[in-house]
Amino acid sequence: MKINYSELFKFIIFSAILSISITAITGLIPNPPDASIIGTEYYGLPIYWLTKIPLQNETNFIVTNFVLDFLIFFTISGLSLYFISRRRTGVQRSKGLKFITIFSLSAFLTKIVSEFIHEVLGHGLFVLLFGGTITKIDISLSWPYEFSSIGWSGSFTGWQMAWIHGGGILISLIFTGIIQAFLVLKVVKNWASTSALLWLSFWTFLNPTGYLIIGGISPFGDISDLINDGILTKQISLFIGLSIFLLGLFSLSKIFSDIIYRTELAADKRKIRFYLFLFWLLIFPLTVVAFLGHDWSIVYLLMGLIPAFASLFIPIKTQAKKFP
Repeated sequence: MKINYSELFKFIIFSAILSISITAITGLIPNPPDASIIGTEYYGLPIYWLTKIPLQNETNFIVTNFVLDFLIFFTISGLSLYFISRRRTGVQRSKGLKFITIFSLSAFLTKIVSEFIHEVLGHGLFVLLFGGTITKIDISLSWPYEFSSIGWSGSFTGWQMAWIHGGGILISLIFTGIIQAFLVLKVVKNWASTSALLWLSFWTFLNPTGYLIIGGISPFGDISDLINDGILTKQISLFIGLSIFLLGLFSLSKIFSDIIYRTELAADKRKIRFYLFLFWLLIFPLTVVAFLGHDWSIVYLLMGLIPAFASLFIPIKTQAKKFP
């Protein structure tokens, strides 16, 4: 395939300008972290990159965070422009733009919903079932740089604490299992609803399996609590996480490929596989964000690339009916 370097250069420049603009605009949006310093204001999304201390008339620009936000928006902008550029007629361009807009918006909104499911419907549900009280709910917009959390009070037995600690992972897995079953069976006929459910199943899948796999290597958060409760070991956590992730990799790949084919964004397997690769490649920047926020081992960065390359070996079928 012949590469048009002039067009490629324009594509990169336009994506960069758009991404810098978006990143700069987010500098107007307050985004205080959990461990914020009193008297300090934080700005920027999804990770704050600007801090202000009004009493000292001091402003600090965090270059690393700004670059990270830029790379996130550059990836989103680049993919969006690429999808749009593939459409050749006015109607197709409009359709492609509509798909990208809804698909991207669904990704962000369902990520927030998945955090609510994990914290409130997961941990919080068992707290209430066992007579406790929820004292705080903190849903992080910059996950996985900062994790969401929930606070509770009450007197619980050992086995009740185990259910509370494991509730987030358990409920998330139940949600993703049910949603994926509906999507595989093509119960939902509307492409916009299907796209939103795909993302919700993706986030509720990635959250618990990420906990299980990474927690199985280096225990933290819910996994550390479950190990202390005597429910899990590092080996069992890693085995369960890898097993579920392998199943989800095949299931979500099939669902995503069907959506791309049924919305007529791609008709041949080569293009569908390319989009599938990009879909799973999303895990890598998420891993980078987590790496910067939690000082994890660089090994996790390499692990973040495995799903994308593994998707290259997943069989793709193009026999599904198009969306109405």
